[in-house]
Amino acid sequence: MTNDDLNSLIWPAIRYALGRKTYVVDTVCRAAINNSQNIREDIRYRIGEEIAKAINKGEAGMDCDVKRWNDVLEAFAKVIE
Repeated sequence: MTNDDLNSLIWPAIRYALGRKTYVVDTVCRAAINNSQNIREDIRYRIGEEIAKAINKGEAGMDCDVKRWNDVLEAFAKVIE
């Protein structure tokens, strides 16, 4: 997979998984974390905003899912540092 492919697919994958009660949350979060350095900064920023908004509104899924979304936010923040 190229970086262009990653940047094209990560956004819809996260949008699909965010707030759903599905096993795919862990898979999508792991992919986002493992590839965070290859995701464009503007996409990381927008994804981070959307994740944070869902968490704050209580729309990010079950507690185990919220933990994984917070892991994504942490990984994205580390790339910026």
